[in-house]
Amino acid sequence: MNLRSISRYSQIAVIAFAICTLAQGQVGTHFKNFTDSTFQVETVAAPAFTAAFSNWVTKPAGFGTGAEGFGYHYGVSIADNVSGKFMRKFVFAAASGHEDKYVPKESGTFFGRLVNAAGHSIFVDPQAQHKSFNWSALPASFASSALSTAYQPSEQQTWSAALQRAATNSAGYLVGDLVGQDVLDGRVVDQGVPQPGVVEEVLSAMGRTSGPDRKVAIHCRQGLGRSPLVAGAMLVRTGMTPRNAWEAISRARGLPVPETDEQRRWLTRFAAP
Repeated sequence: MNLRSISRYSQIAVIAFAICTLAQGQVGTHFKNFTDSTFQVETVAAPAFTAAFSNWVTKPAGFGTGAEGFGYHYGVSIADNVSGKFMRKFVFAAASGHEDKYVPKESGTFFGRLVNAAGHSIFVDPQAQHKSFNWSALPASFASSALSTAYQPSEQQTWSAALQRAATNSAGYLVGDLVGQDVLDGRVVDQGVPQPGVVEEVLSAMGRTSGPDRKVAIHCRQGLGRSPLVAGAMLVRTGMTPRNAWEAISRARGLPVPETDEQRRWLTRFAAP
């Protein structure tokens, strides 16, 4: 049996599983995780970098050259990105019953954090006493690599190329865990205020990662409303009054903050005992 045949059978198996999962009403969190991770700028931005690097640096056979080669690379890279998330976030997560979510090591050396991130490629939570195998890691990497054979050029429809793609996918999974453990996505609507629990999670993460030799970056679109709100919450936690917090942030920012009265009222409520 050749690789292309295996790819076809894999596609049938994935589609059948997805249909069964939908029929059983098991979409829930797993499918939402897939859609949330897919509808992001990264889904179209990261493949552009990958396509450019492949087209002008590594130059794998079968894609062509110039603008046409880049376009082929880019289309394949987007398909790989989406199918990889589909396998990790939905298919294998739903099949195993474990959400594809990395639990970072809260403290320790860089090497310790690296070992923990590498452990996530094998276990759902490397720090847990009773460990469970992470089907969304290596198995998902190999599955998405096999599926990609369906739209790869004929020169890339070989076992060696498929294994190389699987290795690249696995390495990307590790790097994503290692880099992402210092990035917390606390989304707030523009000119709005946080949902309950969001700021608490952000402040907790800031407390874990800040220190004499480390800095924490808080950002939003203009740095006038949402970012100052989080900074204000941090200052209030240290004992500063909301009024003094806004004044200190305004001086540092060079512009008056916050943007809205709602944000000002939110910090006052946050500071209330």
